[in-house]
Amino acid sequence: MGSEFRFDPDGIRQQGALLAALGDRFGDIYTSLRDDLAQAEGCWGDDDLGTAFAVGFEPHAAQLLANLQAMQESLRDTAQGLIDATHSFQDVDQDSADHIVRDSDERIHRDPTPAISTPQSPYVAPFQSPQARVASSGSVPSFSVRSHLAPGGIAGSSGTPFTEPAAQATGGEQPPRRETAPEELEGQPAPRQVPEPTQPTSEVTNRHNGAGRAGEPRGSSGAVSPPLVEQKPRRAREGMSARGSDRAVSAGRTTTPWTTPPATPISGPAGSDGRPTGPPSNGPRAPGKERQDRSRRDRPADRPAGRAGVSAGLGWLARSLAGRHGVEVSGFDIPGLDESAVREFAAAVDRVLTDYPAIVVDHVAVADLGSGAVVRWEGGQREGRSRAVRSITLDQDMACKPERAAAATSGPELESDDSLPASADLLVYVATVREFGWALDSAGGGVVGRRVQRILIAEYLRSMAGRYTTLGEVVRGYRGWRAELLAGTRGVDDFDVRRAVGCAFADVVLHGAQASVQAKVVYEALMDAASSAGGTDNGD
Repeated sequence: MGSEFRFDPDGIRQQGALLAALGDRFGDIYTSLRDDLAQAEGCWGDDDLGTAFAVGFEPHAAQLLANLQAMQESLRDTAQGLIDATHSFQDVDQDSADHIVRDSDERIHRDPTPAISTPQSPYVAPFQSPQARVASSGSVPSFSVRSHLAPGGIAGSSGTPFTEPAAQATGGEQPPRRETAPEELEGQPAPRQVPEPTQPTSEVTNRHNGAGRAGEPRGSSGAVSPPLVEQKPRRAREGMSARGSDRAVSAGRTTTPWTTPPATPISGPAGSDGRPTGPPSNGPRAPGKERQDRSRRDRPADRPAGRAGVSAGLGWLARSLAGRHGVEVSGFDIPGLDESAVREFAAAVDRVLTDYPAIVVDHVAVADLGSGAVVRWEGGQREGRSRAVRSITLDQDMACKPERAAAATSGPELESDDSLPASADLLVYVATVREFGWALDSAGGGVVGRRVQRILIAEYLRSMAGRYTTLGEVVRGYRGWRAELLAGTRGVDDFDVRRAVGCAFADVVLHGAQASVQAKVVYEALMDAASSAGGTDNGD
C-alpha cells in the first residue's frame, strides 16, 4: 500500500475516441491523395524528361500512400485496443472487489495477532479487596479509589498514592493506611479539586472479555476501563509488597510530585500522609541532621552551593521517579531545563508505567537525541552492556526550549488542566505517551508492528462491507480512512508503522471512548499481543 496506481476509465475511453477520429482523418487524406495521383498520372509525358521524372516520383508517391494507409490502420487499432483494455480492467476490478467481499466474510473475524505460545509463569494473586471479590463473581464493582487525574485521565498516573520508600517494606502485609480526618486538615492548604474522571467504557478493553490480561492498564485512568480483577502491581514483580488498591483516596489530592510544582523553591516537610511534598526543607531540623548542618557550615566559601541553572525540584523529581518505579534516571540535572516540560515528561512516564505493567523501562533520561524527535523509546543492545537496555529519553534541546516541540511533532490533542504544568500545549506529554505505544508493541514481540497494515485492512473491509463496487474504490477509500489515524501529524508522506502504532496507543490512552476506530483496533491488538507474550519485553 506504499505505492499508488490511478486509472481513469472515462479518460482512457475519451483518448481512444480521439485516436479513432485521428485515424479516420488519415483515411480521408489517403483517399484524397490517391484520387489526385490517379488523375495526374501520365501528365508529365513520355519524353526523356517525363520518363526521368516518373522514375523518381511514382515509387515515392506509392510509398507515401502506403504509409498513410498504415498510419490510418495503426491509429484505429490503438484506439480500439485502449477501449478494450479499459473494459477488461473494469471487469477485473469488479471481479477483484467481488472476491474481496466473498473472502472477507471468512477472514474478517480472525484474530490478526496469533497467540504466542509461552509457558504460563507462576503468579501469586495479591490480596483482593471486597470490591475485587465482587468483580470476580461476575458483577461490576464500584471502585472506592478515585483517580487523581484530570478529566479523561490526562495528567499523572492512576496508580496508588506516592509514598516514601520506608512505606514500601518488602514481605508481609501492610496495615491499611488511616484516612486523614477532616479536623486534621485544618490549617492546611485546601487540596485542588479535580473534576470527576470520565466514566470507564468497556468498548475497548473488555472487547474480548480479557480481564486480568498482562497488558491491561491497572488503574482507572478515566478513559480506559479498569479490569474486573485487580492486576498485579509493578512493585510485586520486584519483590516489593503490593499496595492495596482498595484504600480510599480523596478526590482532590494529588499523588505524584510531578503533577503540581512546589509552591515555593523551598517547601515544608512531608505531609501527614507520608508523601514528599517538595525538596528538602531548610526549616527546623531534627537532632539527627545536626551533623549534616555542620558539614554544610564548614564547606569552603569558594565551593558553590549548587550548579547554576539547575532546579532543586527536578533533582527531587528524578529521585522520586527512580524510587517509584525502580528505574535509572539521568539528565535531570542539566542546566537550563524547562521545569514544566520535564514534569510533563515525568508525568507521562509515571502514568504509563503504572497503568501498563507489560511495559518495562530500565532508564529514563534527558539527553541529546540529535534526530529531531521530542521523545525516543529504545529497546536494543547498548555498547558496554551485557543485556538490552530499555530506555525512554526526552530530547535535551526540546526540554530546554519546549516551544520547539510544536514544530517537531503533533498528534492527539490534549486539553490542559491545573493538575499538570503546561508547556507548548502539552506536546511533550503527548509525544511521550505516543512513544510508549512502540514500547508496548516491543513487549508483545513486535507482532502489531509487523501486521498493522493487515489489522487496519481487515477492520476497514469489515466496516465498509457492501459499500464499494470496484477494487480502485476499495484502495482509495482505505487510504483515506487510514490517513485519519495519522491526522494532525507532520512530515508524513507515506504510511509510517512506528508513528501509526504510537498515535493509536496515545489516542486511546488520552481519549478513551472518544478515540478513533482505527486507534481502537490497533490498541486492542497491542493489548492482545502483550497479554499473549506474558507481559515480557523482547529486549530481554
